[in-house]
Amino acid sequence: MPTEYKDTFEFRLFPEYEYTKAQSARFLLFQGRVEHWRAAINYANKFDYPNRISLLYMIGYHPKMREYVQKTNANVVVLCADISKQHLAVYDAYCELMDSLQKTGNADKEWNLLPQYISSREATYAYYGRDHTEDPMVKRYRDEESVMKAYADIVPTIKKAFGRYILIDKLHPEKTIDHKDLDKIIKRYFPYGREQCGFPKKSPLSPALARKAAAAGFAREDYHELLKIEDNDTNNETMRKNIKRCMMDINVKLRKCGYVLMNDILAGMQKPPYGWAADPCAAYCFSYAMRECAEDYWITDGCGTFPVKEAGESVVDALILGMKLARRRNFTLFSESGWRLSNRFGMMFDVEPIIPFSDMLIWVRKSIEEKTRIPVSTIDGHLWDVLCGRSDSLGVYDTGVIKEAISYFTWDKCREINQRYHTLDFDTKMMVKKKYKKSIPDQLIHSCTTQCSGWLWKPEMFYETLEKVYKSTNKM
Repeated sequence: MPTEYKDTFEFRLFPEYEYTKAQSARFLLFQGRVEHWRAAINYANKFDYPNRISLLYMIGYHPKMREYVQKTNANVVVLCADISKQHLAVYDAYCELMDSLQKTGNADKEWNLLPQYISSREATYAYYGRDHTEDPMVKRYRDEESVMKAYADIVPTIKKAFGRYILIDKLHPEKTIDHKDLDKIIKRYFPYGREQCGFPKKSPLSPALARKAAAAGFAREDYHELLKIEDNDTNNETMRKNIKRCMMDINVKLRKCGYVLMNDILAGMQKPPYGWAADPCAAYCFSYAMRECAEDYWITDGCGTFPVKEAGESVVDALILGMKLARRRNFTLFSESGWRLSNRFGMMFDVEPIIPFSDMLIWVRKSIEEKTRIPVSTIDGHLWDVLCGRSDSLGVYDTGVIKEAISYFTWDKCREINQRYHTLDFDTKMMVKKKYKKSIPDQLIHSCTTQCSGWLWKPEMFYETLEKVYKSTNKM
């Protein structure tokens, strides 16, 4: 099965091994030499994919490699073919020769000599004699034979080195491993990965199947036939581990903050020991875990807010299929505990109460903007904090902020603010007249508080801007 190679340096080192579909999905392959082992490890470490393993084949061995690998960020695994410098020089000369013969059409891809090369060499020897090294063609063939013979003498040693590699990584003690044991490395890093349930014959990422899997997970339907997973205790336990860990991560975040960034949950599940990828299996487990939040939970992408039971499947589908994109949408799941605030704010500003409370604030701002165009802080300083300074970039309020707001915005406080809100135009004129000892035209006040930003200003900025505008009219 073809897999992805990342050549650290341009030379041929290792045999063309065959890789299974599961191995091709997990491994990124690299190669290096002991004389520049630091550069090779650094290069492999740059490809920091949490659900992939950077498998670095290294010719030669250095005792400091293990300590160096421990400092890497990626899942770097080094397999060292312990070959001496003398044998490595012979191997290098042989590889260089065979590459040259392949390019000139005298050897095939497997480095077998072609008949035309052998017949040409024998004809030259027959004509000049094998010992007539003064002839350049004879000398060339004799040198090439010498390289091939030297390599033939060390073939048993080379095969032995390629048969048992020295394994260096973060999870294993230093040991030797056969190339056929690569699945053991995968299982050590991803014991609950998709391949532990058997790997599907079809492509791991099928958009249509991922959507079906998301729908099945949200409906808590059986997954065996859909995901082609055999129904046995081992496979079922692996799937349970994935789902329970995802549920736990979501619940811990919700209890701590009142909301959770779903992209962070997905990023965490990509790391060992789960190794989620953009495949239907991850879509099923993610959707199954989100089903726990179907009631009384909401999800937002920063533009709109929807109940989880309505948008859950679509969100999982967008997240899973967007895993390979550099830029993907961010989704936030949160619990709604602000229904009392929605009712109170509706009374304060004459708007229809809306759930969730984060959406309610959009209408509150719009109502203030349409009626006043003046700083919100003139109504109430705490209201300024709630509307403008207490939410994150997505406008989602955690449980602590909502509880604090509920304790402050009692019904009496709401009535007081409502009265101030309806007399705001008069209050503003009185405030300006008190400061400047004269009346200021309404048009001038409104020019300092535009629809786009006026209600975001604090009193100090309002006065500063008003004074500048007033002076520019040459009336002060």
